[in-house]
Amino acid sequence: MKKSDNDFLEVLKWSGVNLLCGAAIAGITLGLSYLLQLWMKFEATTVYGIWLFVTLCLVTGILCGMIAHRVGDREGIFNFRVALCSYLIFSFVVMIWAFEGAICLAMAFFLVVPLNWLGLALGGWLASVLESRNKMYASALPLILLPAVDSAIQSREPNRVVEVSSVVINATPEKIWPFLFHLEEIPPPTNVLFILGVAHPVHIDSTGETAGSTRNWGLSTGNMPGLITKVEKNKRVVFRVDGTPKPMHELNPFGEVNAIHDHHYYEVESGEFVLEPLSGGRTRLTGVSTYRHRLYPGGYWTLWTDSVVEQVHLMELNEIKRRAELD
Repeated sequence: MKKSDNDFLEVLKWSGVNLLCGAAIAGITLGLSYLLQLWMKFEATTVYGIWLFVTLCLVTGILCGMIAHRVGDREGIFNFRVALCSYLIFSFVVMIWAFEGAICLAMAFFLVVPLNWLGLALGGWLASVLESRNKMYASALPLILLPAVDSAIQSREPNRVVEVSSVVINATPEKIWPFLFHLEEIPPPTNVLFILGVAHPVHIDSTGETAGSTRNWGLSTGNMPGLITKVEKNKRVVFRVDGTPKPMHELNPFGEVNAIHDHHYYEVESGEFVLEPLSGGRTRLTGVSTYRHRLYPGGYWTLWTDSVVEQVHLMELNEIKRRAELD
């Protein structure tokens, strides 16, 4: 058998061990957190949190790395290939069972795989330290489960984010104003994420241009109803959002996905348009959206949500610009 074949089998073997470690740790920590929740009467954190995306990946790698060191397989294991292969196998399985879609798995890749890779390296190093000093230290190994239990039971507030985007339009505020309330048949998107299924605007309708009028954003995933709450004609319009449809159509060739994060994990709260007159009959049009999400770590997932919201803004703002600048 060729060396490349042996290497592939080794990577596949330790990927399997890595996934089994993850399943064991997930079962133990979720079981303990559930028991503690019943005992202490607290509210558990969201499913898509620090426990899933950080702690579980890291602790799983540590345990797998320690096992590999223990059986004497100490070369070529603590590397990117094992973490990558583990994630690809995991992704394939959850897609077959229609638990997740390709877009979300691709977004999580840049967080999950490096952390698992780091855990594998830490596990090998930790095992060598314990082995060289005192095997009695091994009695402390169950302590690596404590961060996993802790992150699984902590309750967290939603991340609240404000996104601001603007364009300069060669038209006066008076000419732009009507397009803030009505946009029929917004052209299809060119952004890859939107083409693959992430929600984007299709049309916008309002029952009027005054405070108290209803407003509806037709998105590619459903309707987003709202209410106009404040109007300064030709200057500013503010609206609240009363319901947010699912953030995407999951991309999965094996069947329809109804993922947990498609419901109440991302919600738009409010928005506004601000028109600022400029010299030469031009206008700066600024769009502001306030939204919240319950995905952790917040900093990582906000990079994705901010990018998507910005592209939604620009898609809408550029269409207003195109129409307002027509003769």
